[in-house]
Amino acid sequence: MMNESNTLTTTIFTGNSNHDIIKDPPTPSVISWTTDDVAKWLASLNLSKFIDKFCTENGIDGLTLLLMKEDDLKQSPLSIKRLCDIKKLWYHIRLLQCKHNDFYSNFDNETAKHNHSSLSPTHLLETNFHNTQCSCHINKEKTVFKTLKGEKRKTFASFIYALIIGIWTSFIMVVVHNRVPNVQKYPPLPDLFLDNIPRISWAFAVSEFLIVVMGTAFLLILMFHKYWIVILRRFFALGGTIFFLRSITMLVTSLSVPGPHLECIPEQYGTTREIFSRWLQIFIFQGLSIHGIRSCGDYMFSGHTVMLTLLNHCITEYTTSDFYVIHLLSWFCNIFGMILILAAHEHYSIDVFIAFFLTSRLFLYYHSLANNAVLHSVSDNRLSIWFPMFSYFEKNIQCMVPNVLRIPWPLSLIYSNTDDQEATNSIAEFNNDKSNRQHIRQSGDILIETNVIMEKKIELSEIMLNSTSTNNSIEYSKILQLSVPLSKTTTTTININSSLTSNPSTWTINQVEEWLKKNNFNDCIDILCHQYKIDGKRLINLKQNEILSLRKNKQLWLQIKTLKPKSTIIQLDSSIINSQNNIISNQIEDQPIINCCFITSIRSDRKKTLLAFLLALMTIFFCSFIITIVDERLPDPKNFPPLPDLILDNLKQITWAFSITEKLILIEMTTLIIVILLHRHRMIILRRLFTITSALYFLRSLTMILTSLPVATKITDCEPKKLINFDARLRKATMIFLGQGLSSFGVKTCGDYLYSGHTCTLVLAAHFINEYTPRSYHLLHFLSWISALTGMFFILAGHQHYSIDILIAWVLSSRLFIYYHTLANNRTFLQRDTNRMRIWFPLFSYFEENVKTAIPNEYCLPSFIYEAQILVMNAAHES
Repeated sequence: MMNESNTLTTTIFTGNSNHDIIKDPPTPSVISWTTDDVAKWLASLNLSKFIDKFCTENGIDGLTLLLMKEDDLKQSPLSIKRLCDIKKLWYHIRLLQCKHNDFYSNFDNETAKHNHSSLSPTHLLETNFHNTQCSCHINKEKTVFKTLKGEKRKTFASFIYALIIGIWTSFIMVVVHNRVPNVQKYPPLPDLFLDNIPRISWAFAVSEFLIVVMGTAFLLILMFHKYWIVILRRFFALGGTIFFLRSITMLVTSLSVPGPHLECIPEQYGTTREIFSRWLQIFIFQGLSIHGIRSCGDYMFSGHTVMLTLLNHCITEYTTSDFYVIHLLSWFCNIFGMILILAAHEHYSIDVFIAFFLTSRLFLYYHSLANNAVLHSVSDNRLSIWFPMFSYFEKNIQCMVPNVLRIPWPLSLIYSNTDDQEATNSIAEFNNDKSNRQHIRQSGDILIETNVIMEKKIELSEIMLNSTSTNNSIEYSKILQLSVPLSKTTTTTININSSLTSNPSTWTINQVEEWLKKNNFNDCIDILCHQYKIDGKRLINLKQNEILSLRKNKQLWLQIKTLKPKSTIIQLDSSIINSQNNIISNQIEDQPIINCCFITSIRSDRKKTLLAFLLALMTIFFCSFIITIVDERLPDPKNFPPLPDLILDNLKQITWAFSITEKLILIEMTTLIIVILLHRHRMIILRRLFTITSALYFLRSLTMILTSLPVATKITDCEPKKLINFDARLRKATMIFLGQGLSSFGVKTCGDYLYSGHTCTLVLAAHFINEYTPRSYHLLHFLSWISALTGMFFILAGHQHYSIDILIAWVLSSRLFIYYHTLANNRTFLQRDTNRMRIWFPLFSYFEENVKTAIPNEYCLPSFIYEAQILVMNAAHES
């Protein structure tokens, strides 16, 4: 069968018919190499000195080469000493492993051009997957992106979602305007930027003008983009989610007015008509002051910054890299607009920072997951639980949205008649070449004929795709008629092969049984075919761990991998034309699931864990040092009363509540330490814990120092105290660091309100305990979350933090954990450009470089316990 297939391939690509004699027989597959073939292979690479060691002494054949690792060359029995020889041999062995897996091809692919802007944060994918452990590149066919019929309904659903959130947010803005703190009682809060930047009266109007300009540019992109349905749906989904979060943060805690120039006075809208009138004005004019809307109290966080950032990312994401001038202008408008908001003293620095961070991170993670088909990973169901809306909207999206421009519907009417005439002329011209095609068939040049047919077919189809006239007179069947059947010679040659040469995914159970017999896997027929009824589709989707119980499972797995598709095949005739309006209803075709050709183990990499530990220590100490600064900048409780808070104003202070929270933290952390110590992959878990903690505490340092909130409780002994010198500040920072900010250890801090470090610790501990313990431990998972939620409640009951502190800390810590682990557990789906990866995910890119899959929850005692046990036993034996 293999020889017949090779004969057919040689016949087609050499232009000879099936009766020609093939002088050079095809090279056998690597898996079928004998030791003699391995010896010839080594000799061809000028590595003849290893023939005896490989072939004579160890009997290495082709299958052994495919299963080898680099460590096998260094260790006994090969024990190759020279580094040069090890690297050369491993390089050539890797090439064999790559070629055998059918999804690697030539090394160079200079023609591939990324069709997205490098300025967009989600442009982390190359057109070709490049594994960091492999020097080979994949030359896959370009994935065809098509839109399903149901996508319009999803876009409409996202519009309704955004509309409801807009109505809700406008109503909340009316409510918070009624609760805005009085300027005379609540002075402007100390702010790092506002205290040092003079106010510019016209700056806010310019920032709103920039929003209008960027919004207009985005609408133009939507008008000319072919896949505007998907883009608009994502814009509505992201915008709705961010503004819903903004409405909650505005409602729970009211910040004081940033400056007396705003003249914000609490207004009581007594009647329903007055409330409705105010709400309608805000909703229709989107809260823009250039339309005469003046809103107060909506400070946490900035809606203007959200729109600037979201529009900027959409513009850079959905335009090609050729529009680099537009990308630079978009980023300039985004950054300059935020500076103008601060210069106008319309928002605190913390408002702008939180808005930019949340919007950019949400856009980045959303598109990174959507572009990499992570939804289709069976190893992680986190998305369907934590991101239900994302799972619904992006269910059918399996690749990056290509940036293809089109002529919008009104303008396309002008060109419709011209397109129809051009298509008709092209069909007539092609039909005149019928005699030429007959001559080609008679000469046996099947390859040239096929290329001519496909070139004409693609050319005419492009004309048809560009023509959107409702009066289109060209029928789709005329294009299908261009698929002229091949010659009888070719048909006869193809029929020589058995049905197994067809697509393996279409095989029946009998064909699978025939394939197993052909490859000498008779022992597997009863289990696979008779018991489990495995057909072709199920066969190619089998995983290695599902066939471990079978005999010859390694050989069977290698053969199954050869059946997996090389790449997505572009089928021109798969497009379906709607008979009513002649609009093509395309689909997003599945991308092949690509795995690395090397069998890699999960590496603990203790050096990286140590580096992550040092990074966490530095970040926590830096945060402790920042606390000493914010203690000095603390608003005096005599002049700054506690801010209005939705929960604290209705919850009586419990003095002992905060101590309960700290005890719960100690219990959670003790449980987490035990789980990590008993886990087999404890080094990786520790590295992730240190990395996420570093990011959270660094962000907390920035939010604390930007804007200082007053003390949250009326009964307090906190007051701003100036430290004498740097040594005193350093000693205080060291005490805070050693005590980890816990009052139970004698640490007292004031002013570190936005956001809560205690909440971050509770939420992270609960997430790590749930992630790295088996699902059957329901009681442990339940207790960990009960402890976390109870601890957060007691923080509020003790009036030690504002509600906004708890909310922001919970959102940041939980989202960061979930996004980090979702990306880490789906590394095989992430086809990323390494350079861009290091820019937007520097810590993740470095620390997760060698971890390719989700970590299995396996447990064993640490090695030092075994060593201690041996020492005790030896001591007892000696005594």
